[in-house]
Formats: sequence, C-alpha cells, structure tokens
Amino acid sequence: MSAIDTLVGIHEQRLDEVRARVTRLEVERAALHTRTERLAAELAAEAETAAESYEAGQAYPAFAARVAERQAALAEEIAAIDAVIAEAREAVTATYRELKKYEISRDRARERERVEEARRERARLDEIGAVAHRRNRAG
Repeated sequence: MSAIDTLVGIHEQRLDEVRARVTRLEVERAALHTRTERLAAELAAEAETAAESYEAGQAYPAFAARVAERQAALAEEIAAIDAVIAEAREAVTATYRELKKYEISRDRARERERVEEARRERARLDEIGAVAHRRNRAG
C-alpha cells in the first residue's frame, strides 16, 4: 500500500466520523422537536381540562407559563444544535473535498504507473521482435 492509499484511507475514515457526528446531531435535534411537540400536546390537553374544571382553570395559567418557558428553552437548544449541525456539515464538505484531492492524486499515480508499465511491455515486445527479426535475417 502506497502513502497516497494510506492518506485516502485516513480521509475516508475521517469523512465517516464527521458524517456520523452530523447524524448524531440530527437525531438529537429530532428528539428536541419531539419534546416540543409533546409539550404542545400536554398544553392542549391541560387546556381542555381547564375548560372543564374550575380548579384546573385556576392552575392553568401557571402551567401554561412553565410550558412556555420549557418551549423557549427547547427552541434555544434547537437553534444552538442547528448552528452546530451547520458547522458539522461544512466539515463534511471540507473533508470530502480533501478526500477527493487524494483520490484524484491516487488515480493519476495509478494511471501513470499503468502507462509506464504499458510502455515497458511495448519496449520488451519490440526487443523480442527485433531479436526475432535479426535471427531471421541471419538465418
């Protein structure tokens, strides 16, 4: 394995790691959205209960305020994780570009090796043909 193959392997691994990080962050963001949806459902259910009961109606404003605070906190967390996801996606793009540079270099080196091997093979066959031709003329 050549050095360029090693570099390609390292960058492939790095790209996999960065992609996995983006996936973990997106799962975390989805969980935050789920929690936000649950809070909204709880608020709606409590509103129905508050409409049916005087005591529940008295406690509802405080409950709604706490839910609003939790929703605001979740919205902040979602915004923060969105920023981290954007940075991680930029890292994926940069890592992918770097990997492509090494892959292109590797492919070009392999092509040069293939061309050189074909040139050597032609030279060997030409030599064989020249030797055969000299033998035929001498014989």
